[in-house]
Amino acid sequence: MIDGVARLAGAFRFAHAPYVYFVVLAIALSRCPTGAGQAPAPKASFPAGILLIGAVAIEDRDVSSIDVISPAGEKGKVLYRSTSGSLHFGRLSPGRDTIAFCKSFDGGRHEVWLLDAKGKASKIAEGGPTITSWSPDGRRIGYYRAVPGTDTFESNVVDVVSKEVTKLKLPAEYVAEDWHPSRDVRTAIYMNSRNNLYREKKGDRYPTRQLDLVDAGGKRTPLTKNPSTDNIWSRFSPAGDRIAHYQRWLVGEKSYEAAAVCNADGTNPRVVLVFTEQGDAEGLPWFRPNNVPAWSPDGKTLAWLVSQNKVIGDQGRDLQLVFVDADGGNFRRISLTDLGYAVVGSIDWR
Repeated sequence: MIDGVARLAGAFRFAHAPYVYFVVLAIALSRCPTGAGQAPAPKASFPAGILLIGAVAIEDRDVSSIDVISPAGEKGKVLYRSTSGSLHFGRLSPGRDTIAFCKSFDGGRHEVWLLDAKGKASKIAEGGPTITSWSPDGRRIGYYRAVPGTDTFESNVVDVVSKEVTKLKLPAEYVAEDWHPSRDVRTAIYMNSRNNLYREKKGDRYPTRQLDLVDAGGKRTPLTKNPSTDNIWSRFSPAGDRIAHYQRWLVGEKSYEAAAVCNADGTNPRVVLVFTEQGDAEGLPWFRPNNVPAWSPDGKTLAWLVSQNKVIGDQGRDLQLVFVDADGGNFRRISLTDLGYAVVGSIDWR
């Protein structure tokens, strides 16, 4: 456009009137659409790091927040604070510009909320409490709930634009979990309430939940196939080629809890960290994960929320953020308790 303006000014043939060029330029610019020829403003996004969703500080237990920290354990900023209702499960959108989270209130009422990167929060639906995933296009959010008074579950999807809620057509003992990052395929847990592992001496039992893949038409394909293991809390890798999940099994009366990884079709299953063995090595009878893992953006590392205690039970726990390579090894951890956190509901990392 500048070359065209120069030619227009030259047409006036004023050898000693340089101001003519600027007059013509001003006229030309006034006729251009706003922003024409300019790059669009960059879209706001959340800072890189690990999101702590439903964080409660030791010194301020009346506030529930969404915070971000670095993988090295450096505290970042508080993204959102809530003094009405507690925050629980949440996920960061594929575009890194929105966090979906659940806000819970007394009486068992739950709401789905959105937080944008500019700090604006808004309710979009009644429901929850377990926010599980975003669709690949960032238009839908998945969540589920237990149906009160039953052993059944209800999985739903809410459209972030229309706010329309759709109940998924899954059998009552299934819950939909994570969404594949590029395909309309999800992981689902078969809650399997009829089959359990029993510990006779201790008089308790463990479920043997299994993971499936569910496509958009509702077809289910088994991922985990060992009926003597319990499998939940699944999360696709950023590339969608692997799935990380929690796994538990019994050896005699002893329960073993582990971080497991398999290919996206369920092949090549392997355990990358046995939390129980790590706890035993450190003299910690209580060293167990609390929730779904998070993948690092490069797909090389897994992060888990873990509670550790020198006695059996979750009271007086030390809340840890544990890291392990997705192929196993390089175990390390950060004490969230030392950073001042009493509770963290869930984590995400993009």
